[in-house]
Formats: sequence, C-alpha cells, structure tokens
Amino acid sequence: MKNVALPRKFFGRRREILDPPYLLGVPKASFEDFIQLRKAPHERENKGLEYIFRTSFPFTDPDGNVSLEYIGYEIGDWECNICSFKAESDFLAGWGVKCPNCGGTLSYREKYTPEECKVKGLTYSAPLRVMFRLKLKTKGGERIVSQRKVYFGEVPLMTEWGSFIINGSERVIVNQLIRSTGVFFEEKEDKQKDATITRIIYRASIIPDKGSRIEFELSGTTDLFSARIDKKKASGIAILRAWGFETAYEILSSFYEGVRKLIPRGSVLFDAHTGEEYRPEDLEHHYIFAILRYRAKLEEAHKEKEFIEERYVEDWENLELLLGDERIKVESVTVVPYERAVKSAYAKIVVDTLIAETTPREPDKMSQVKVPAEFSFRDYGYMEIYKKLRLVETMTMEIENLIERARAYFENFFKHITRYDLSKVGRVKINAKVHKLPKTLKPSDLDLLDSLPPVALAEDVG
Repeated sequence: MKNVALPRKFFGRRREILDPPYLLGVPKASFEDFIQLRKAPHERENKGLEYIFRTSFPFTDPDGNVSLEYIGYEIGDWECNICSFKAESDFLAGWGVKCPNCGGTLSYREKYTPEECKVKGLTYSAPLRVMFRLKLKTKGGERIVSQRKVYFGEVPLMTEWGSFIINGSERVIVNQLIRSTGVFFEEKEDKQKDATITRIIYRASIIPDKGSRIEFELSGTTDLFSARIDKKKASGIAILRAWGFETAYEILSSFYEGVRKLIPRGSVLFDAHTGEEYRPEDLEHHYIFAILRYRAKLEEAHKEKEFIEERYVEDWENLELLLGDERIKVESVTVVPYERAVKSAYAKIVVDTLIAETTPREPDKMSQVKVPAEFSFRDYGYMEIYKKLRLVETMTMEIENLIERARAYFENFFKHITRYDLSKVGRVKINAKVHKLPKTLKPSDLDLLDSLPPVALAEDVG
C-alpha cells in the first residue's frame, strides 16, 4: 500500500503565516564555502581550504634555492563521459574542467553513496589531491624541476541532510565556543606563599588565528616588565626592540612623560627637539641611559671590532666621565625625571626592567645590550628572542651569523602570512581596543557611497 501523507491538523486559533526556514541551508552553505567543490580549481575564492593552502605555501629552504609552490587542489575522482579520460598526476580536474582529449566536461565519480557507506560501515568521503610545483634556483635563473599532484588524504563529505557518515555512523557537527582572536587584557591577584601582601598582575595577550601567542605582563611581585612567547618566558624589552622600539628613548617615551633625548657636544648636551642646553650636573634627579660607540676586542677572533652599546649611567658624575673618555663616543643620552617615573601609572616597572638589562656587568663592565656597529638594537631584540626559543642552536654560533639567523626567524614567524595570521576578527578587535576607533558614524564613513553604482542604490531604494 502506498504511503499517503496525512493532512496536518492545527489546534491553535491562528494558522502559521510563514513557512519554517530551511535550517540545513546554513551548515550546507558553510561546508561548500570551505571545500568549494562546485568551482573549478582556478576559479576558487581565497577562503576555506583554498585560503589555508595559499597562506601556507610556498615552502623554501633556508638558503632560498629550492621552493615548493601551491597550484591548486581537486576533491574526488573525475572522468570524461565521452572518452573515459581520467585525471592523471599532471592534470588538475574539478567542476567545469574540460577534457584535454575530446573537450567534454569531466564528471564527478562517487565511489560509494551515503546509503552504501551506512550499510558497509564506511566513511562517506573523497580523496584530496594537491598540485605542487617544485622550483630550483640556479645561476641561469629559476627552473621547474617537477609539477604533479600529491595525495593528501580523505576529506569527509556532507550529505544532503547536513550530516557526515563516519565508519557507517551518521554524525553532525556541534558548535563549540573558543577564545576569539585579538588582544585581551587581564587583571588578577598574585598572592605568594607565606606572604601577607597581595599584588596585582596586569597582562595583555595577543592571540592570533595562526602563529605564536604573545603575552606581556606587568608584575608587582617581581617589579619587572616581562613577556611570554608560546609560554616561553622572554624579555618584554627585547620584544619591544624587535618590533621597532629600538632605543631607551623610544621605549620610555611610550610609557612615561617628560622623556628627553640629548645630543652631546663636548661636555655640553642639547635637547634633540628644542635645542635646550644641559650640563651633566643638571641631570642629578634623572634616570640616565647612554648610547655608546667604541672598539673592543673579540675573544674568539682576537681582533678589534666596533660596537654600539646602550648603558645605564648611575649618576651625572659617571656621565661626565663618559663624555670625557676619548676611547668612547657618546652618541645620545636619554633622561627621565625621577618623579615622572614614580607618579606614572606604570610606576617604575618599565624603567627598572630597562635598568636591569642595561646596567654594566663584570668583568668587562659593559651592558648586555651590545651589538656590532653594522647592526642595530632592533637586531639585539631579534637575537634575544631567538636565544630563548632556539637555545641549542645559538650556543656555537658567531654573533654575526646569530643575528642574521635571528632576523630571518622573526620575519618568518611574526611578519609572514604563512606563519602568522591575526584573521579579520583579530584585526578588528585590536583596532577597536588599542586604536580606540569611534563606534558611531563619522563624515568620512559616507565616502563608501562613492563606491556604489547608481543601479545598486536604485535597487535598494526600490
């Protein structure tokens, strides 16, 4: 007997006015945007699986001579209905792709249907193959060594009911809440054992969609400004140097008011911005940081080399001695008044951290913030981060090679889209919290009307 749909009975006073929405359309459209199965490989948009491959390649060797480039991907097996052509390892098939032999359109060949997978206990999936190009750089230029498809594994496919079939069992995706990308600020109490005073820790976390997580911390317990990269502790000052805040003047100006940069002329110092004249004794109640240039002997090479160093100067008398030393050239001096640092919201935490890093140490009485003159203090920041993350590799390297390797490491892991990606959401949240963009309309927002054609405006109005 043929099944006949029974008429639906309504017990309410009012009948339904609108039909229920097609709720399965949301997950089905989302999955199609992810794999883009119904688009030709060269027509896919930069999203989903295509975005992952584009932002992950090319891969290059450390010397830059060999590179592996991404061309495209295909999902499933494709065959021509006319001449039975099957896509080989050097041909990228897909939706709407023509057969190279007869010009017919290739068709998708499904190995098992969803019903067969349920009966046989299989996974409803399709093979993922990716086309790569291997290039070699020679003296005569670049040449293509090989170009072929590589089998990447099986991709589960969504059924028409919005579910997946895994080992014969039908499954559905359950949404989960995760920590969003962006920057987050946190305030927490830190009470140590056998301590009667509870101190406050202020933390800022930069969470990317892809890449290393960076955390900055202002701790009242240690009175230092520290940072962590993927839970590995590093110097907060070194990270600031690596991101462009190279000198004490640039760092302290970001946290304190009244910071001045002085340029020495003999035994007299002049403000770099106003030209105001100072003498060393005028800086009695100031924190003093000096950038020095001198020649020193390398122990491993037994030869002299020119260095630049950033050093904390304890008082104006020691500064006067440095200005009178013919072996040392004082390039600039950064000063901060005591009261400005104490009354600041950051207290003395940042300046104390900078003092700890730039104070001269025994036996050579030089600070650790020292690099060869052909480099900069930004390179010192690269080097310190690299030492923390790659400690084993740095033990036997010369300083020039170490800085070059550290610079390339930082550029690859924090400034290249293949290794670090904040995502659109992360960028919007950083702009809203850090740059404090207004949330209301402003006159310049109406400039977007210039990019809309009159036809689109007429359709919206109509």
